[in-house]
Amino acid sequence: MRKILLLLVLVLVLTTISYVRAEPRKILVVATIPPLAAIAEEVGGERVEVAYLVPGTSDPHQYAPTLRDINLVMACDLFIEVGKEPFLNSLPEKRGKVKLSWNNWTNAGLLIRDGNPHYIWLYLENVKKVARLVAKALAKLDPEHSEFYLARANKFAAKIENLEKWIRAYVRAHGVGEETVALIGSHFIPLVESIGLKFMGPLLESEGQTPTPKDLNEFIRRIEESGTKLIVVLATQRDADEGRIARSIASEKGISIVYLHGIQFHGSDDYFEYIKYTVASLVAGIESARSGTSEEKSEWSTTTIILATIALLEAILLLKWRVLK
Repeated sequence: MRKILLLLVLVLVLTTISYVRAEPRKILVVATIPPLAAIAEEVGGERVEVAYLVPGTSDPHQYAPTLRDINLVMACDLFIEVGKEPFLNSLPEKRGKVKLSWNNWTNAGLLIRDGNPHYIWLYLENVKKVARLVAKALAKLDPEHSEFYLARANKFAAKIENLEKWIRAYVRAHGVGEETVALIGSHFIPLVESIGLKFMGPLLESEGQTPTPKDLNEFIRRIEESGTKLIVVLATQRDADEGRIARSIASEKGISIVYLHGIQFHGSDDYFEYIKYTVASLVAGIESARSGTSEEKSEWSTTTIILATIALLEAILLLKWRVLK
């Protein structure tokens, strides 16, 4: 009896070892920011393990890599970066077996106006090309499943096209398509262009720039002449120069401010959720501004909170309806 039990245990152990060995190793993909990580996850599916360096509540311009980040960068198979992150010099020079960076984006024909890196993940036409570049990089690492990655990249591109249709319908339904917003920084120019809104600015072309009194007065003059009622500010710059300048203008002219996240607020949000709640927040901000509610002191007025909540619920319900459909 003891021999039989030992034999059964041995068979079980050998079977387990065989199963573990048969389990394919996932490709480790590391991206600098959540939007690039989300795209890689869409393309790689179950064949990839994806991580990112900059948390959603941090500002990539101010981020300092941790020891965990350095270890991830050294261990990864594919590293995806915008190519303009200030902290890249703090990372190992050798980043991944394959790397996607600025030259890859420009050589692939991505539209990047005035060298604005935010076009890579906030201009929807570009995102389709990013997905295809990720598919090619994964295929280089895993040639056996190249068709799998390409098919998922094409599926992702189709979902982006549906997202573009959703945005157009959403903006049209809320009647904000002819509105103009004022941009303190250049972060959201690509998204505003994708949505089809008009904009003025940016007042600050780059991080850390201080506007001259002449530039500031001209910016305010254009706000007055155009009748612009909403200033858009990067959420992580709320207490920095961008936020302080916006609050000063809003207080003086009695107009509103909306704070938007440049990357996903939470890592569990996929790319489509991120774009939808950002668009919904922007539309809610425009509607609040049109109602005449100013934000001279408070970050969010009651009207803005209510509108944003309704808009977000609507976006979530539409997303779930499409999934169920």
